[in-house]
Amino acid sequence: MQTRYRCGHALEHSQDHTDWHLAAVSYPCPACLRAVAAGQQKQTAAYVNLQQLSPAMAAFVLEVADAPAALGELLAQQGYASSTPSRDECTPGYPERLETGAVWRKEFHFAVDISPGFVLALMEMLKHETMLLSAYFPAGSKAVAFMAFPQRNRELESELFEHGCLEKAWHASALPA
Repeated sequence: MQTRYRCGHALEHSQDHTDWHLAAVSYPCPACLRAVAAGQQKQTAAYVNLQQLSPAMAAFVLEVADAPAALGELLAQQGYASSTPSRDECTPGYPERLETGAVWRKEFHFAVDISPGFVLALMEMLKHETMLLSAYFPAGSKAVAFMAFPQRNRELESELFEHGCLEKAWHASALPA
């Protein structure tokens, strides 16, 4: 028997049936949630950043902004919590009821002295989760930003970075392929 989402659309056979997919079938499918977000003129996006939590702990943080209510419910079931947006690497968001401008936030903690292999594995897991999430965004994977924050201080970035913003500085420092 074929597994179906709440909207009646079938879960594709080619998809990995992870815990995410097993929980997601209780909600409308990605295509229907994309249509809901587009109809509500939502610019749903994910921001992945790295934050220092204490001298010994850091976390990769995934924040989903401007999500429709049904996607928010799915995110809550997947361990995300309503929060104010993070401002920068040292100023994480704080828990709050979902109000205008709030995001859905999930943290992936690790000790700063952990094996680099663990951090790389965690990064792969984050890439996989953002790929799953992007299926729910009207702009798809174009709505996923790494090393970025939901609300940015572009004036400060232009003063700090020779290239004008964090992403341009990041890409300018990357080694050629």
